[in-house]
Amino acid sequence: MTDLALHADKLSLSFGGLKAVSDFTAELPKRGLYGLIGPNGAGKTTVFNLLTGVYKPDAGGVYLNKERIDGKKPSYIARAGMARTFQNIRLFGELSVIDNVRTAAGLRTKSGLFRTLLRTPMHVAEERAITERCMELLAVLEITHRKDEQSKSLPYGDQRRLEIARALATEPRVLLLDEPVAGMNSQEKHEMRGLIESLREKF
Repeated sequence: MTDLALHADKLSLSFGGLKAVSDFTAELPKRGLYGLIGPNGAGKTTVFNLLTGVYKPDAGGVYLNKERIDGKKPSYIARAGMARTFQNIRLFGELSVIDNVRTAAGLRTKSGLFRTLLRTPMHVAEERAITERCMELLAVLEITHRKDEQSKSLPYGDQRRLEIARALATEPRVLLLDEPVAGMNSQEKHEMRGLIESLREKF
């Protein structure tokens, strides 16, 4: 596992008598771009849920940069460096685009509650740096012009882009995209493929 970013070792999970995942193994070297392919109902999202701590496997292990993480809470796994998007988009619909990304970036803040409430210089500086970082991500995802719009008002393709920007705001070492082009038209799919390929070079 020396150069692996993510290693899934013989993962299995059953729901009652239904075998949802059986002996799933994957070894993903760092800085790669990989696809998990299968028909609807094959268990792809279930695998993502196992990798990110939503489900605990009945058997097998998950290793993120050599650290075993199966059985850990999703919040722990996110801080350890794994982020994901969802097949069904999950955004804060009432929040603006930039605030959606800032909320995700809060995972990496160092200011505690005391500094935040008092708005100490450290907190103010950190808040400014987070906003700048989030604006950079919106530029990469080409949705800067929508930064002040409510996320629920965005076109579908831009909602997908925003969800990726949110995931990147957590500074992940591994980024899982669950059906990133689902529901898109052919032009949007083409643009998203190019965007995903470019992310590997930029991050």
